[in-house]
Amino acid sequence: MENLIQKFKFLISNRNNSSYKYVLALSFIFCFKKGKKKYRFDELMRFIIPFYFNMLRYKITEKSSGKQPRVLQNISDYSDKKHLRYLCEDDFIYLLKQNEKLFFACPLSCFENRAVSSFEGGNEFFSYSMKEKHIILSEEFFSLLSDRHARELLKDTVFLSLLKFLEKYNSIPNLYTKLSGSLCKKDLKKYKKLFTDQKSPLFSDACGICGEKIGKDLSIDHFIPFNYVACDEIWNLIAVHKHCNSYKNDRPGDERAYEKLCERNKKLYEITEDNPYFDFLKQELFDKFPTYQSLKKEMDDIYASCKSVGYREFSFRV
Repeated sequence: MENLIQKFKFLISNRNNSSYKYVLALSFIFCFKKGKKKYRFDELMRFIIPFYFNMLRYKITEKSSGKQPRVLQNISDYSDKKHLRYLCEDDFIYLLKQNEKLFFACPLSCFENRAVSSFEGGNEFFSYSMKEKHIILSEEFFSLLSDRHARELLKDTVFLSLLKFLEKYNSIPNLYTKLSGSLCKKDLKKYKKLFTDQKSPLFSDACGICGEKIGKDLSIDHFIPFNYVACDEIWNLIAVHKHCNSYKNDRPGDERAYEKLCERNKKLYEITEDNPYFDFLKQELFDKFPTYQSLKKEMDDIYASCKSVGYREFSFRV
């Protein structure tokens, strides 16, 4: 078993690198069912298509030019018509036919150390048929995937190789969180008091977007979209109206608003230990960024990279 794991690691890390190879390898792991060796292409597509939808959603590319690879262009054109959650059997079949060579023929050849795809083939891990549109796991690989710990090890190996590959073309934060599908918003309620208590250095009764009084219509917004940063950080949160938040949607604030945000965050480093919110800010902000200069560098990098991948600015009225 150990020998096969090492061969799999070598194959994943050292030849014909592209997202197609990594995602196909992940589909074997995520779609695996005990007692089942044969998998139809359309079964594996249940993992592959959502994965590429995530790449589209978070504007992740695998080309130095920043342009989308062909499979992402194809799915992007199709996703304009339908949202992932509404895809049905016919949609998966259509996308499979449209992208069959990209999803299967090309990456399958990588597992055989060949540059040219074939209609049929096999290796130590599986055999396949483009005509029959299926993959059959080898006895050894099937036994390996049947072991939960080995399966987790292989998953981590593929994800690590994929991340190293994508990081060459993307400066997007929290790639693993986005690609693994584990992205979820934290409960922002714990930050609410920061913006409503007059003793807090972040207290504000004026909407950060329109400037008018918030009152009871408070919503907490991520200045740089949550879809991009994939985390809740105090330095990126502002108090706004609920309707202003909805209208802003997944867009970063404009340059002028960004400078105001920087000034606000700079003042946080001026509060003293006798402030009732000092300990909370220390835990949430100061421990990670001991100085304002370290925070500002992080903010500048994330704000610039967010706009560079295509997020359009939203003009604040304040």
